[in-house]
Amino acid sequence: MKLRCPYCRAEFGPEPRPVCPACGKTMRVPARLMKKPRPRRPERTSRREAAEPLIPLPDFLDGRKPASAAAALIVLFVVGAMLAGLARRPPRARLDRRPEFVAARETDALRAALDRFRRDCGRYPGAAEGLAALINNPGAPRWDGPYVTLLKSDPWTNAYVYVSTGATGCAVFSRGPDGVAGTADDIRPSPP
Repeated sequence: MKLRCPYCRAEFGPEPRPVCPACGKTMRVPARLMKKPRPRRPERTSRREAAEPLIPLPDFLDGRKPASAAAALIVLFVVGAMLAGLARRPPRARLDRRPEFVAARETDALRAALDRFRRDCGRYPGAAEGLAALINNPGAPRWDGPYVTLLKSDPWTNAYVYVSTGATGCAVFSRGPDGVAGTADDIRPSPP
């Protein structure tokens, strides 16, 4: 049985191939005309042979693919170094829970609440009113609070210090670890 190429009309032999020998173009050959290859039986191997690697390591490193071996070693080294770096560094969450960071964050929040109180009422709370004026109305006409929902102690269980310097100024800070105001370890809000 002879076949004919649909492109160049050349005739060719009984074994159909998907590429025309005359023009080199690919054509579709019906499946019934194609020879089906016989399925090969898998070779049996002993358990010992199955446990050994397909390419022994020394042969692979000695000359088969030296560039691939070097690249694989470099990749393994880089991944190992990255994992070692991650194991040494403490998680960020631990740094944010240090008492100094907590006190600084809370003094910043109190300072922002005091600024909102001043914007609404036209003054900062008086010394007698203190930080409690941020939660309960001290009798100010345009008070629009509460400005904070809870007044907590600093991380060392001391109350935050509020000092009023008149209608135009105030200071809020934590006494720090020693619990004494006016020392070097006092924690004040960051400047605006």
